[in-house]
Amino acid sequence: MFSAMAEYFKVRINSRRFTWIVCLLALTRIGAVMAVDGNSSPSAPPVYKPPSRGAPALRVGGGTRDLKFVDLSVHAMVPEHTGLTSQARPVLYWYLSAPFQGRVELTVADEKSGQPLLETAFDNVSHGGVQAVQLADYGVTLQPDVEYQWSVALVADPDQRSKDILTGGGILLAAPSQELAAKAARATEKEKVYLYAEAGYWYDAIQAAQKLVEKQPHDVAAAGMRASLLQQAGVPVEAR
Repeated sequence: MFSAMAEYFKVRINSRRFTWIVCLLALTRIGAVMAVDGNSSPSAPPVYKPPSRGAPALRVGGGTRDLKFVDLSVHAMVPEHTGLTSQARPVLYWYLSAPFQGRVELTVADEKSGQPLLETAFDNVSHGGVQAVQLADYGVTLQPDVEYQWSVALVADPDQRSKDILTGGGILLAAPSQELAAKAARATEKEKVYLYAEAGYWYDAIQAAQKLVEKQPHDVAAAGMRASLLQQAGVPVEAR
């Protein structure tokens, strides 16, 4: 009887030991899958590392308390320095707190010469929130290593342009390293957020983050990544 009991407990112990080994192997496998380029985890917020070029602060943001627009505010979703892009036709993002009825002017100009690359206008913005300017829609191509200043002006009163509500920022097309380009080519949209942020490519990182939010509008993690980038760039809370 005692030998039977001993055999029974021996089997139970070995069974538990086997279960623990399986669990440990599973956890190890999960950790390996979740690792992203180095030792960072996708669950951690992306870390934006500004480029070492040291360009001056260029971001512009504004608002109005005109009764017609009731505390309307507008913010470029950019850092306080010239941001880098790896794309000749990137997307420019800006935030508007509420719909706007009026003329909107969009300009992209050479920072040094002031020569405009794009000057266009349209009427009305039907909804508040994140707005996107697709440079490809306007046939605009940035030139490498040229600093540009882009701006959006909401014309509150055509007869008093001093009341314009302005926002904008700086952008520069810089070729990525071969290593970064190769990694980005095979990366998921989520991985691109981390890759580009780490490499100092603001416009690519925020575009990847925005794509995730648009694909998964109820995903808290996607919204959190975008908010983290905007916080690191110093963009006001309401625009995050």
